[in-house]
Amino acid sequence: MQSALNELAKRTNGDVYIGVVGSVRVGKSTLITKLLDHLVVPSI
Repeated sequence: MQSALNELAKRTNGDVYIGVVGSVRVGKSTLITKLLDHLVVPSI
């Protein structure tokens, strides 16, 4: 997962946009929160 994100960052000059779509109450906000907690917060 980390190597895929590093590759995306190289190709896009560090700008990575992820769209999350789905029905109501399927956990979109939870997914975003967990991604941030695991991928972004440790780097701060």
